[in-house]
Amino acid sequence: MPISLKIQALRRCLTAAVIAAPVYAMSSFSAMAAECAEFPQVDWWGPMSHERVTTYVKVKHKGDWADYTEKWERQLALAQGAGGKGTSLVTPNGATIAGPALSEYIGKLQKRIDVTKCLAEEDKKGGAAATPFAPSAADSSSQTGPGAAKAKAAGCTGCHGVDGMSAQPSTPHLAGQREMYMVKRMMEFKKSGEHGVSKPDISTEAEALSFKDIQEISAFFAAQ
Repeated sequence: MPISLKIQALRRCLTAAVIAAPVYAMSSFSAMAAECAEFPQVDWWGPMSHERVTTYVKVKHKGDWADYTEKWERQLALAQGAGGKGTSLVTPNGATIAGPALSEYIGKLQKRIDVTKCLAEEDKKGGAAATPFAPSAADSSSQTGPGAAKAKAAGCTGCHGVDGMSAQPSTPHLAGQREMYMVKRMMEFKKSGEHGVSKPDISTEAEALSFKDIQEISAFFAAQ
């Protein structure tokens, strides 16, 4: 066979392999996900799926399922603590839940953790093929990135926690909250003490931040 024909044949083989790779990865992921229950749905969590969470863990937690699971176990403990004391819990979207609504949320938190542990086990069995996505070069979750430094400087982590998980039932978690929502809220706080939040608590802190600062801080907490 002429060399030119061999090269063409090789190119066709390589092209077929590139096309087949993501298809294989997707089928491997589907097989893995079939072993686990579906995630419960909660308004402030956004859309939940096996693929979305697996990709998030790969990209933001470098594949460390234990680190991701522990974050949600801490949130479960906080919710259970509030429920045990008969107090309320402030959600990331600013809502206050108590009583039956809080009990329902605690149940969904527990189910989320159970499904996460299942995915972790299946991911361990399936290896790298479990997710079709490669980690992003830019990782906003870094505790040393510009958003993290500005969050500390602005005093955000003092109330909302270093990783955006507040230890205070009356203070909402920021971890995983939608970036644009946080930008909007912080810009509102920057202008005045609206939404029932006293000016010294948040607005004064926000007044010193530029729009870029607010974007970076929001991106940091959204990635936790």
